[in-house]
Amino acid sequence: MTNGDLEMIAEHVDRPSFGTNVPDSDPRETMKHRTHDTPRLTIEPFGEKHLSERYVSWLHDPENMRWSENRFAKHTLESCREYMRSFDGSPNMFFAIVAKDPALGHFGNLTVYVEPRHGLADIGILIGDRAAWGKGYGREAWGAIQSALLEEPGIRKVTGGCVADNVGMVKVFEACGMVPDGRRVRQYVYEGREVDIVHYAIWRRT
Repeated sequence: MTNGDLEMIAEHVDRPSFGTNVPDSDPRETMKHRTHDTPRLTIEPFGEKHLSERYVSWLHDPENMRWSENRFAKHTLESCREYMRSFDGSPNMFFAIVAKDPALGHFGNLTVYVEPRHGLADIGILIGDRAAWGKGYGREAWGAIQSALLEEPGIRKVTGGCVADNVGMVKVFEACGMVPDGRRVRQYVYEGREVDIVHYAIWRRT
């Protein structure tokens, strides 16, 4: 299953310093507190209303977490709440991806880890609800946030990364105009195989 958004997940791989000890300079003005609309989606700041057993169930779905390091962790509503709170007081961003079709509603999340000192923003995404797979929602959400970041003052480069075998995610990177930006060879072990991590990037036009 590699078409559209099937098995699609991008995480903040090999980016341990992003957003460390860098304050959110002005919470009233930053992109993290704004809602971003596309023809089919509302991408809004993640809040208490998005915490649900449905959300937690995505993180325990083996097929959903196939490419994610989160498959090794135990998740609860409280652990998800703690993760949400980890974004407070930092420039990093946590969004809920919500379909305008009320029958689907909240079906995924998107995060951005920002390193203001170097003008970097690294995006991660999860399409959690299987009902949303294969419809291009991930590409739509990623493209909207990528474009918004490249218009933000101080952001000069937007990045993303995933396991090289995650063809669906690589297609999203390429469809959004990103280009290869490095490869970590035999970095992780998935299903008994050594796999590469690939990085992609796009720069602000000057």
